[in-house]
Amino acid sequence: MKLDYDCLGKIRLIQFLKDRYDEDISNFNSAWRTNFDSFEEILYQKRLGIWPYTKEAREDHNDFLYIVAEQFFKTCYEKVRRYDTNHLILGSRFSSFVTPRKVVEACKDYVDVVSVNHYPPNPLILPIQFIMQEILDFINPTDFLQEYYDVTNKPVLISEFYFRAMDSGLPNTKPYRVLMPVLLNQKQRTKCFEIQTLGFIKKPYIVGYHWFGYTDQPKTGRFDGENSNNGLVNVNDEPYTLLVNKMKEVNNYAHSIVEKN
Repeated sequence: MKLDYDCLGKIRLIQFLKDRYDEDISNFNSAWRTNFDSFEEILYQKRLGIWPYTKEAREDHNDFLYIVAEQFFKTCYEKVRRYDTNHLILGSRFSSFVTPRKVVEACKDYVDVVSVNHYPPNPLILPIQFIMQEILDFINPTDFLQEYYDVTNKPVLISEFYFRAMDSGLPNTKPYRVLMPVLLNQKQRTKCFEIQTLGFIKKPYIVGYHWFGYTDQPKTGRFDGENSNNGLVNVNDEPYTLLVNKMKEVNNYAHSIVEKN
């Protein structure tokens, strides 16, 4: 809606609404609780409707979102496949808790693997998570991303995850603690890694997991301010021994499962 009136994306949106409401602006006004004289008038608006949206308005929003997302994935797929026919397309690294269901549905014919950054949320934001899933129709990330697989029928790659702890000496204030909890110590951090990865390994549709990242973020913050204990080593290249040893153990176990099958 913030695009100019002559932008193709906005023109496509107006055509979508015309088709949806049989080119009758009164039908649209009734559904959206608006008062436009014509669909062309909407071209010059920078926002559409007032929150909270009606049920019909949310359905329109989600269905048009599908059109936009499918066009994105289709375009990327066709461009990649024109020059590269034999490598996997691994998706776009969805954020597990804030991805609309329609976007996940739209990708399924254009990726070989669905990649998802997956961080367990702070329990304090569970009410927000409920709103995102039940009202905004975001996909449910619980049960080790089972719904991502159910929607796409494609294997899932955990493209990013980590745990952080206070005994690292880092502020751990960004990412914000209200979104992502901070553990007390490296023992808890190691245990959480073990629980999470063993859960990944047990799910036949999860084909891999990527820890983020190798080195801690600086105490003063990286380019975007993140200052957390996400590394296998600290900024002096000293390893977190408990975590590293557990990673060796769990990853060797994962490889043994693959070899056995």
